[in-house]
Amino acid sequence: MEWILANKKKRNGDVEPLKKFIQKRLAQNIVDLGEKDDVLNIPLTAESMEEYAVENERARFLTVDAQKGHFWHTVYGVDAGGAFHLLSEGRLETLEDIERKQAEFNVPDHCVALDCAFDTDAVRKICGLHHWFSMNGTVKEEYVHKIRGRGVKLIYAPLERHMVEGIQCLHFNFSSQRAKDVLAARIKSGHFKVPHDVSAEYIKQMQAESKQESIDKRTGRVSLKWLASGNNSHMWDCSCMAVIFAMIHRMI
Repeated sequence: MEWILANKKKRNGDVEPLKKFIQKRLAQNIVDLGEKDDVLNIPLTAESMEEYAVENERARFLTVDAQKGHFWHTVYGVDAGGAFHLLSEGRLETLEDIERKQAEFNVPDHCVALDCAFDTDAVRKICGLHHWFSMNGTVKEEYVHKIRGRGVKLIYAPLERHMVEGIQCLHFNFSSQRAKDVLAARIKSGHFKVPHDVSAEYIKQMQAESKQESIDKRTGRVSLKWLASGNNSHMWDCSCMAVIFAMIHRMI
């Protein structure tokens, strides 16, 4: 109860009860919490979404978050320097809309992914039929890959194959928290280009999560984690999948 009340006061601007709880109850130093991220500032460029061209583009990715009865999407082009350029974003109503978006931006099948956290089997079946990938963010921090006979730790898992009604789907799990860290770092470093006429909903969803203090109920340890503010964060999740795609393709 003390933890809950202290966090409520923090949201109203009074951080002292939370500091006292961490120092006295948890016997932790405030500086051990690391740097807290406020709402991300999404810098806008002078370019327009319409006919946006990416210089030295190496690949582009269409990533989709499936919801009940509709979808959210982003399309990013990634240049030779590893910068992300937003080409399309927003809500899609049908599977056919995803297919049209893929054709409109000429995204190859192996660069399309759907988040399968919701209605997993149905999404994986769609991905298998279209030769797309399914993805899912997990609480794991890292995964071990066997590369040239030795174990290498990465933030995404080795490729998995799942069968749904006789249809094979290729799938990647990834660390949700670590992917968000990488995405935030790209934004802060200027390696993230968003046209000035992007939708207000995109900005809202990209700012729907921030790093906040979180307590582990088992250990009592406090750490910083990306947590939602209450607004939808579907396009933020799509952007995280684009980051994972870029890492898989060795572009960042």
